[in-house]
Amino acid sequence: CDEVSAEGLLAGLGEAESARSGKALWAIALLIQERPELHELFMLEDTNQLEKRLVREDQSGQVVRALRAFIKEFGHGALHEFELLYPRWHEDRSYIYTNIRNYLKGDLPDRKEAGEQLARHRLAMLEKVRKQLNPVKRLVFNHVYRRAAQLGSQRENLKQALLKAHAELKKHLLHIGRNLIDRGILEAEDDIFFMTHQEIAPWLEEPPPVKKLLPLIRERRKKRAADMKEPHPAKMMQVGELWRPVIEADAENADHQGIGCSAGVVEGVARVIVNENEFGKLRKGEILVAPATNPGWTPLFMTAAGVVTEIGGALSHGAIIAREYGIPMVTAVKQATQRIPDGARIRINGANGAVEILN
Repeated sequence: CDEVSAEGLLAGLGEAESARSGKALWAIALLIQERPELHELFMLEDTNQLEKRLVREDQSGQVVRALRAFIKEFGHGALHEFELLYPRWHEDRSYIYTNIRNYLKGDLPDRKEAGEQLARHRLAMLEKVRKQLNPVKRLVFNHVYRRAAQLGSQRENLKQALLKAHAELKKHLLHIGRNLIDRGILEAEDDIFFMTHQEIAPWLEEPPPVKKLLPLIRERRKKRAADMKEPHPAKMMQVGELWRPVIEADAENADHQGIGCSAGVVEGVARVIVNENEFGKLRKGEILVAPATNPGWTPLFMTAAGVVTEIGGALSHGAIIAREYGIPMVTAVKQATQRIPDGARIRINGANGAVEILN
């Protein structure tokens, strides 16, 4: 096997809960690929039209059942998972169809075969390490490795459990929001997400407070919109009770060095994607370059040959998913989305964190 790495020893263990959503969508795309009459249907961008025609034209009902099963199991997900303002996938299914459409635009190799190859590679690497250790060190290594294998994906699995709870919380908050609309207190259902828990409680009582909520909510909406345009600092430090961005040296002349989080070396076309509106740009075999990723980006990892992000570390969501899928990933590359040209050919090393622009 190739050079041994900690990332390689943890690759493809199949334990990360959030990795399953991407695999499930991939499996649905494979079903559709076998049905030419449905393939064209999924090129439609109108979600309502797609769903109406799918119910009529999927005569076996196999694809419809697979989609319903996906929504039942993963419908609690969202692009910005802990931001309740964003729709869950069961609320807005266009995200699901967009990712399936992107899969169908490329070729769809058998992920099962790729997973089996990744497992063989991991086991060969594991055997190589064990042969180099004396019996005592081998016992220690086996214990540490088992713990790492068991716990390596637990961060993602815990997040998925919390997301399911958040999806239920959102249902209750929207119910309260509708109640406050009926009473003339709020204008829109999602106004409720611009109130704190302490602010909501008094409005559920009779008589309600005299003060007006709408000016405060409108101001908070404006503040959020302005904050969304601010660049994310790579580092923060606490000054008293406040957190402030750390001013760093200009990254213009710095090398493209980051943190290797998923082993492997790959060359390919860099595809810079800064938000979900650009997901359709990524083609199979390209290297995804992004500010950061979250569970909503997981389906892209099924298509990408490698990943580079500006933010993250060995236990970030993207790193765990990259190891699960066995693709190289480098995180913490300063201003990667600005300094790596879209369409440039690059080489990334997921072991040592090096990123090279080849042309």
